[in-house]
Parts: sequence; C-alpha cells; structure tokens
Amino acid sequence: MMATASRQRNTLWITLIFAAITLAVYWLTAHRTITWWIGSSYPAAAVCLGVGHPPGSLILTILGWLVAKLPLGITDIFSLNLFAGVVAAATVVMIIALAKGLSCDAYDRRGFESMATPSSLVILVAGLSVLTMALGETMWRYALHFQPHMLTALFTTFILWAMLNWWRQARDRSGWKWVFVILLLFGLDFSVHRTNLILGPGLLVWVLLRYPGALGKVKTWLAGISGLVLGGAFHLLLIPIAKADPPLNANDPSNWPRLYDYISLKQYGGGWLVNLFPRKAPFVEVQLKNYIDYFAANFAYVRDSWGVMTVLPLMLGVIGFIQMLMWRRRMAIGLLAFFLLASVGEVFYFNTPGEFFWPMDRHYLPSFVMFALFAAYGAGQIALYLWSRTVASRAVALTILLAVLISAPVIQFVRNYPSLDASGKTFARDYAMNVFNGVSENAILFVTGDDYWPFIYLQLAEEIRPDVAIISSSLTNTTWYIHQLKRHHPLLPISLSDEAIDQLRIRRWSDTTFKVQVLASPEEYRLPAGTAFPDSIDVRVPPSLAGQYLMVQDWFILHVLRNNRFRRPVYFDVPPSWLSSLCRAEGLMWGLMPTEEAAGDMSVLADNLLNRWIFTGYDDESVALELITIRVGEELQRSFMGLAMAQLSDGDTTAACHTLQTMERSLPPNRIPLSEDLAAAYDQFFESADCE
Repeated sequence: MMATASRQRNTLWITLIFAAITLAVYWLTAHRTITWWIGSSYPAAAVCLGVGHPPGSLILTILGWLVAKLPLGITDIFSLNLFAGVVAAATVVMIIALAKGLSCDAYDRRGFESMATPSSLVILVAGLSVLTMALGETMWRYALHFQPHMLTALFTTFILWAMLNWWRQARDRSGWKWVFVILLLFGLDFSVHRTNLILGPGLLVWVLLRYPGALGKVKTWLAGISGLVLGGAFHLLLIPIAKADPPLNANDPSNWPRLYDYISLKQYGGGWLVNLFPRKAPFVEVQLKNYIDYFAANFAYVRDSWGVMTVLPLMLGVIGFIQMLMWRRRMAIGLLAFFLLASVGEVFYFNTPGEFFWPMDRHYLPSFVMFALFAAYGAGQIALYLWSRTVASRAVALTILLAVLISAPVIQFVRNYPSLDASGKTFARDYAMNVFNGVSENAILFVTGDDYWPFIYLQLAEEIRPDVAIISSSLTNTTWYIHQLKRHHPLLPISLSDEAIDQLRIRRWSDTTFKVQVLASPEEYRLPAGTAFPDSIDVRVPPSLAGQYLMVQDWFILHVLRNNRFRRPVYFDVPPSWLSSLCRAEGLMWGLMPTEEAAGDMSVLADNLLNRWIFTGYDDESVALELITIRVGEELQRSFMGLAMAQLSDGDTTAACHTLQTMERSLPPNRIPLSEDLAAAYDQFFESADCE
C-alpha cells in the first residue's frame, strides 16, 4: 500500500511539473492586453457579464467574469489572458492522465502483471510527448489570449475521459451513469463553442464497437437524454443575462424567439450555418490541405532544418495508434473515428473558402488533442517495452529514449518562441487608443466589422473615452442593435420610435438628394476659427445594393446625419462612398466635414501622426507581426505618405522630409514592405525632394 501511495505521489508531482512548465511558458509569453477581434470581443463580454456575438461562449464568459473579479493586482485583460494559459495547462494534464491510464492498462494486458507498472516512467515520457504538442504552433498561440477554443480543447479531454470510463464499465450495471456524464459534457460544451459537436456521430460508433446492447436499454437512453438536456439547459442562462440589459448584449436573447435566433446564428444567415454544399473551395486541394498544413506545423514540421526530430511527434502518434490497434483494436478504431470527425469532419463542416482571412487551426484543436493522446500513448508503450527488457540494457535504452523525447519540446520552443511570444504585442490596443486620441469630444464613431471590438473593450473595461459613441456600421443592419443604441446612448441623434425601428428593412431606392443642416463651429472640427461653414449641405445618396436598393446601415447613417446636423463630430473607419468627398483623412479614421474644402485640410492628420499617436512594436524586430497588424501598418504608411506628398505639394519640403523620416522610424519598410503603389509614390517623392 505504501509503495502504491508513493508511486501515486510521484506521478502526481511529475504531472504537476509538466503543468508548471507549460504554464510558465504561456504566462511569460501571454498577451498583456487585448488582441484583434476575438481577443477583444470575448473579454468585453466577460468583464460586463454580457452576451457576446453569436455563437458566443457562455461558460467562458461566466468564468472570465469571475476571474476578472479576483484581486490579482493586474489588469482585467491580463488576468483573462493568463486564465487561457491555465486552461491550456489543464488540457496538458488531462492528456497525460489519459495516456497514462491507457498505457498502464495495455501493459497489464500484455502479460506483465507480475511486474510493477512503472507509472512514473509512463507519466514522464507521456508528459514529454504532450509538452511537444503544448509548445506547438496552435496550442501555444491560443493559450495566450482569452477565447473559447482552448476551453473547447479541455472539454475534448473531458469527453474522452468519460468515454474511456464508459468503455471500461459498459457491461456493468452502472454503465449508464457514464452515458449520462458523456452527454452532459456534450450539452455543456454547447455553451463553450460548437466545435466538439462534430464528434457526436463518433459516440454511436463508440457504443457499437464496445457494447451495442447498451442501445437497447431504457436506462441508457434516459441517462443520455437527461444528460444532454441538463447540459444544454445551461445555455438558458442567456435569457436572464440578456434581460439584465448589459452594455454588450448581442441579439438580445432575452426571450425564447430571440434565444433561438441567437443560437441559430440568424444574424449571419441562420440555419445554424450548416452550409455543406456547394463547396466554397476545392475540398482536397484547398480545404483539406489547409488542415494538413496546420497538422504538419504541429506534428511534422519537415521544412525545418532540425532533421528527423521534426517528425518525431508524427512518428510517436503513428506508433501509438498501431500499438493500440494491436492490443485494443476496437478501441483504436473508435478513437480513430473521433479523430477523423475532428479533422476531416471539421474541414467538411466549416466549408471554408480559400485564402480565408482568419486561421482555422482553432477549430482543429480537438483533433490535435486526440493525436497528442496517440503520441503520448506511443511514447508510453515504447518506454514500457524497454522497461520489460533486461536490467542491463534497460538503463541505456531508457536514457536514449528520454534524451530524444526531451529534445522534441526543446526544438518546438526554439522554433516557435520568436513568432509566438506575444508579451510585447500591444497593436490592437494602440490602434484603438490612437483613434480615441484623435477624435473630438462627444464624437460619433462608425466602425465596420470586427474592428469594433477593441473600442468596446476599452470603453467597458477601462472606461476610456465614455463620451464617444461607438457604432458598428455592420450591426446597424439589425433592429436589435439599433434598439440598444437608442437605449444605451440616449443622446445619440436617433428620432425613431421602437415600432419604426422594428420595421427597418432593405428598401428599394433611387438616387435621392437630402439637405443636411449645419449647426457647428470650426473649433469643434479642429479647424481655424475663421473657417466658413454653410447653413446646410446637399447629400446625394445612391442605391448601395444591386443598383436599386439601400442597405439599412446606409439609411441609418443618413438618419443620424440629418438629426445630428453636425452638432457632434462624426467619424468613419470606412466612409460610405456617397460621403467620401466630405471626409477628411485623419489617419485611421475619416472625419465628416461640412465642406469639401475642410475635407482637404491636413493639419489634423499631421497632428495625429506626428504628435498624438504611438506605434509601439512596429520597429522592434523581436515582436512578430500578424497579418492584420501588417495591414493596419500599411494603412498608417499610406497616411504618412499622403501627408508627405501634400506637404511637398505645398512647398514645405522640410516638413515633408520629416514626415517620411518619422514613418521610416516608426513603420520600417523592412518590417512592413511598401505596397506597389506606395513604393512608386515613395520613389517619386525622393525624386522631387532633397531630404538630408
């Protein structure tokens, strides 16, 4: 008994050491602030206990809300990002524990019952194998910021744990209890994300392989249905949360019809986004290849110069599956079914177009978790085989094995650290702060797409620029959002009744010119005091859809402008084409002006770029740049170039040269290559200007 307790303590300590290693790496390299898109939207929902954009992640939101309440002495967003590392470390622990159980069971089944199972050795080699995956490109990336995909991976391990326990007790009288737990986890996982739901059909395969008779038992069905309903019922908490009318309340799922609209993703087209055909890109050549590329980046990075060690994770996974197939054939086939659903099934379900703007590897994490389990099992089987040899050869063989397994995560760390270290990345926050620092008091800010979220997070969590009304242009196509704008921003110039808002639809339209009154002073628009404004301006609004319809968002912008009458400054990140001639370039935003002459003023652009804004990280070679960060940098370069050319045109060569020199220091072309047209303008500039 004492020996068994000692072995259990040893295995626990070894497992905790691996958890601590992964946690240390994740925490040291975690984002210190918000990131683009989901790295701002999910934290925004968490800090205000709100309803995030569909499909949301209710469990993550509640956990994040609790974490943000802890007195950790750090910012809310940093604590949330560290929590992602905790979830990832827990996933590592679960995979190691699952691999240990499978390996030791197999060891006992292979005729070695007379020898004590070396559980510490199994945990050690399995942990090294899992650590290799934990330091791989995908898991490391998503362990650094607060989002649901790492929690999805943890739920994958919970589901595997429950399924393996059912496998062992399927014919026992208590087997139905594990059916309840499995379906409960599937139901709860609906409130995390929906990636694991693709594994559902694999559960039927699992039962048929182990004990088909379970399907004929009433207890099995009652347990499964009860678990699924109970787990799924957790999602009903969205109704009281939405009824509390939090600052972030996407789709306002405060009653049954709205809840269904939310979970069926009506905002994005409805139908739960099940859109399998036609394929948006060739299935094998593009979509499946996308998965294979990500899989290779984590388990078989053959393009690197590390030799055979680069394919060690792949080799261990293959060995593990073959070994399982030899000794537990049906279980191996069942796990393979889950792996195929989590890989090929996910690719088929998501039906992603080629050159998709956002990495899809987040949805492949369940398959990577399962392959990591195969690899850890393979490492364990190799170690147990060597352990069963003679004592004389055992020590040398195990030493070599451990040396090889230790080198794999070390190589992963060296490979991925330069590109994945996010401790110095403040780009999303800097982007939002630059805009906030550039807009006037009481501004109305129209933002398109997911660029909306960094602003919302900073307002909700850090109370930055509460005077600015941030409006998602995209979401103004939905009535629920306009209702919320009217309710949460009573000073916005919206004169629509609730009934009128409910009636908003895409409307048939022809070119129409509207008169907009101007009630503003030049100072409010950062213009010289003597600037003359007209009493009103004419705004021509053409159809914005198919040459004969007007989108709701265009109609709503027009409604706000006519009611606002230029009393509050209005800004756009992407102005409607019918307002472009009245929009002044101010960097990352365009300010709406009452005259085209005012729109040509460059003084605000110069002040923003040269005095107010920061560009942290762009000039630091140690900080990796993502695609969206590079694109924002390109827009900033374009602003600098436009300012320099205007200054040169005005005859101020000194100012123009200073502007370009500031751009070169802040946004180095070796880090953000100039686009073809900017490169041409750059050459043209230096042909015309003599800069020292």
